[in-house]
Amino acid sequence: MEIPKDQIIRKIYPRPLDELKVYINFYQDRVWLSLKDIATLYNVQILTIKKHLRNAYKKGKLDEKRITAQMVDKNIPGSSKTVYNLEAILNIGHRINSELPIKFEKWLSERLNA
Repeated sequence: MEIPKDQIIRKIYPRPLDELKVYINFYQDRVWLSLKDIATLYNVQILTIKKHLRNAYKKGKLDEKRITAQMVDKNIPGSSKTVYNLEAILNIGHRINSELPIKFEKWLSERLNA
């Protein structure tokens, strides 16, 4: 799936740990984040996110083709960034030993149910 960057709606999530602002991308009522954004959201290294994704793929918990898309900036030829959907973001969050994933789920639930 290809996501046109100019059709993304961005909302700011103030991370409870330190009020760092994380931009949450919405496209067609779905949430999409890059590896870097997920790592920032949960206050972990990108390598940690990759490790959790690999484990989820191996165990059959996530299907890489179903949970990823390419965010494309049509103004920059050849630009593309892999982003992950909410299923992947929450699956990773359940593997992180922290309150940050729980707080994010609560924040997101309030926005999606508004």
